[in-house]
Amino acid sequence: MVRYTRSGRFAAPLMVSALLALGPFFMQHVQAASPGSGSVSEASPSASWQGTFIAAANTGGSTSGCFDAAGAPRAVATTTGTGACDYFVLDVAADAAYWTDRTGGVTINMTVGPADDLDLRVYRRNADGTRGEQIQVSEGGLGADESAFINEAAGSYFIVALGYISAAGTYSSTATFAAEAAGTTIVKTGRSVATYLHDLSEPAPGVTVQNSIVEQHKVRLADGVQLDTWIVRPRLQERVPVVLQVTPYYGGGSPVLETGGHMLGAAGNTLVPRGYAYGIVSVRGTGNSEGCFTIGGPQEAKDTAAAIEYFAAQPWANGNVGMMGVSYDGTTPQDVWVEAPPSLKTIVPISGISDLYKYNFVNGVPINAQGFAFNTYYWGLVGLSPAGLYAPTNQLRDPVSVPGAVIGEVCADQIWVQEGGVTSAVDGNKDGYWQLRDFLAELRAAPKKSRASVFYVHGLQDWNVKPHNMEDWLTAVQSSGVPFKAYLGQWGHAYPTRADWWGNAAQGVPSVLVAWFDQFLKGRTTGVLDAPRVQLQTDGGDWRHENDFLKGKTKLVHYGLGAGGTMATKLRDSGGSVTYHDYHG
Repeated sequence: MVRYTRSGRFAAPLMVSALLALGPFFMQHVQAASPGSGSVSEASPSASWQGTFIAAANTGGSTSGCFDAAGAPRAVATTTGTGACDYFVLDVAADAAYWTDRTGGVTINMTVGPADDLDLRVYRRNADGTRGEQIQVSEGGLGADESAFINEAAGSYFIVALGYISAAGTYSSTATFAAEAAGTTIVKTGRSVATYLHDLSEPAPGVTVQNSIVEQHKVRLADGVQLDTWIVRPRLQERVPVVLQVTPYYGGGSPVLETGGHMLGAAGNTLVPRGYAYGIVSVRGTGNSEGCFTIGGPQEAKDTAAAIEYFAAQPWANGNVGMMGVSYDGTTPQDVWVEAPPSLKTIVPISGISDLYKYNFVNGVPINAQGFAFNTYYWGLVGLSPAGLYAPTNQLRDPVSVPGAVIGEVCADQIWVQEGGVTSAVDGNKDGYWQLRDFLAELRAAPKKSRASVFYVHGLQDWNVKPHNMEDWLTAVQSSGVPFKAYLGQWGHAYPTRADWWGNAAQGVPSVLVAWFDQFLKGRTTGVLDAPRVQLQTDGGDWRHENDFLKGKTKLVHYGLGAGGTMATKLRDSGGSVTYHDYHG
């Protein structure tokens, strides 16, 4: 028998709750990195730097504290913008020709203290020294180190540290370059894609997100609650399919800004000109949606199903709806997929949670601070008010009146939400609260429903929604018999870094995302199902193409705890106990 005793178990939740009670004013940012730049290469494969936290206002999710409106880095990280952060310039002495017969890239590791919360962003650095496209994100949560992999890295990058909470006061980072000769039986990144995708939708001439139709919809649910939704759809004669992003993070207001920009990112730029309507739906109790936020409770799937049927029935829609998103926005598609509304034809969940208990615990042991403080921490970020702390800068100038919205504190079911997070931290039990947020259990309880196709995506370097969320869930989804595809690659909590994800018309690289949506929302035959169903990237950057996820390639090994912090496959022959002090839990 193994007995667990945990030091400091009850002090940490009080510390986190106190920070939340003070709102965003005690969020953090970091001072200038030291040194401010460095390089890696085959001959000199490592670089390191560090930084120091200082207090600043930060509403989260923004790197504007490091870069001005033109994308140029500031001399000193500012505390006056919507975010404040720190950047390091990393130069990689390699080019595209170098990677012709090699695989690999650069791994970024950022180490923080057990009571610190930092996010890691990686951007390309343009030739003029301004910030280019974001290529990696790592959002590990409180006490978690951050990691990102830049596949076939070449040129210059900004490595950005975006801080929220600090106790230790410092962080440290390393960049490590690694390359090896490409194997003969492995397909390198993206090389097979262009040979099998075909007949994809092309952008309609002149159609952009900015000149498309923008509509606000209030989706009324059976209990009278209204979900706030914004739709952007192209000005086309034919009816179009709908792709929804169901999120707790949107603060309200038109996603197309008066300044000429928009909030739909690469998804909007890719899909809207190709004849798709793109919608942002605020989860019940978040943004400008009415009701109470219950963090993945059973009602959320029913709400999402209602929104799907609402938009499928619009006179401008062709009746087919898909969903996609990252993190919580990748969790809502999986939840409603189990619910199986008839108009949902496909989902593309990216870094999605399959079981809220598994997000917080591993076999009863809390994952750092999130195991015992997640519900309080998360509700404070997105459910504290109708606007939430993550409200983007595009909120309407005159606040939207939401008569039915309720501050989370006065929702009766918030008592259960908060209690569910705290009581399980004491005993580790997967009680009734968590059982209602286990999508795999729901799937097993109703296996015969007719469900939509699934394009499953997860970063194997994701230390926020950790890859163990794939365990059992991915096998169960694939075994359900629906059309299935998976990209499992060496990136963090973000969209895939493969060139064929968004595609590049100038380089003749098609978008596998467009091919997937075309196949299932427009009825085209694009060849997207012709390749092996699972494409898995090794830590060296190579891609393996297989038909089944790890089928026949794993075995179960039992480890026992030993003296001096060791583990062994041979268990103790005699009785007794081992005491383990978890100083990080």
